[in-house]
Amino acid sequence: MILYLLSLFLIVLFAGVILRGAPYLPTRNKQINQALDLLDLKEGDLLIDLGSGDSRVQIEAANRGIRSIGYELNPLLVLISKTRLFRHRDLARVYWRDYLKVDIPSDAKGIFVFSIQARAEQISGFISSSIEHPTKVVAYATNLDPKFKISSFDALDLYEFKPKARI
Repeated sequence: MILYLLSLFLIVLFAGVILRGAPYLPTRNKQINQALDLLDLKEGDLLIDLGSGDSRVQIEAANRGIRSIGYELNPLLVLISKTRLFRHRDLARVYWRDYLKVDIPSDAKGIFVFSIQARAEQISGFISSSIEHPTKVVAYATNLDPKFKISSFDALDLYEFKPKARI
């Protein structure tokens, strides 16, 4: 009975996350390295990982000396991430949050996002309204606002988002 209830809980949890966000699909190491190369961040720069999953991108960023903050909707993946990031705790943090409802720190130099195409317009609007200065964004398997697109490489697109004018 306990296994049944636990299984039911996990199904409901993951179904809720999928309805609100994207299913978990790990980013391959090749794409992570390509994404970080495209962002061209320097040691000490801040990377924001929207939908950070199991924090693979953050771990590689930390290996390069890049600071990072990850936002993940799935609490199980947040626990896994916190465990995986423990040895990089001076450079990387992860939070259980809907990334469309966070404040992007003003010192963020780059953003990585791996989401579903259905949320691309929302994500583009969120980034434009949340940043304070032009910011590089790499999207994996998601086509964001084409007016900000700089280049493409395999399934990765590089953008430079500009902040929306504030009145």
